[in-house]
Parts: sequence; structure tokens; C-alpha cells
Amino acid sequence: MRQKRQKARLPARTAMAAWAGMALCLPLLVSPALADAAAVARGEKVVEEWCRDCHVREGQKLTADMAPPYSAIVAIEGRDRAWFEAFLQADHFPMTTFRLFDHEKADVVEWLLDLQKRAK
Repeated sequence: MRQKRQKARLPARTAMAAWAGMALCLPLLVSPALADAAAVARGEKVVEEWCRDCHVREGQKLTADMAPPYSAIVAIEGRDRAWFEAFLQADHFPMTTFRLFDHEKADVVEWLLDLQKRAK
């Protein structure tokens, strides 16, 4: 005798969670601008957490033991996505003490490019 095969079904909670997760991601798939804005926000958070102790804030005086403000960094001619990505991939003393994950580096690049765009 042949037995009927039953379709594997997810428990109702799991299915609802899966649909909810897809619904939350849908705006990011539909709108690259929203995805970019999210990356910029994440990049700013990384910068605030890991980089701000060494980079001078706007309006503060640059000293020998501090890195320049981001507005000065993004204003230099030739600083584009490729330059920022290459810079963040290479080790630079003392920045080597803070190793960012690749996704964090990508978000910081998005934040830097957004800062550059807003400065123009």
C-alpha cells in the first residue's frame, strides 16, 4: 500500500516569525536608499564607539596625538569609495589596535561617503 506523503509544515509561530522577518526586510529590498541610510547609521555608530577617542571633533584644536576630524579627511581630493575601502583594509598604527569586522568597515565607508556628500 502506498502511504500519502504529508507536506512538512512549520509550526504556526515559526511561520509567522518568518513572514514578519521578510516583511521587515522588504523595505530594504525595495528601497536602496533605506538600505544606504541604515548602513550610514550603523557606520556612525561604529565611529562613535571606536574612533571618536582619537579623532578630533569639529571645532576642537588638532594636537599631535590626535587624528584629524572626519570633515578634513573626506575633503581631501581623491578620497572616494575605493580609497576609503583600501585604507580601512590596511593596518595603520595606532589604528591597528582596533580591528573592525568587514561589515563594520563597509558601514564606516558609507558614513564617510555620506559625510562627504553632505559637505559639498
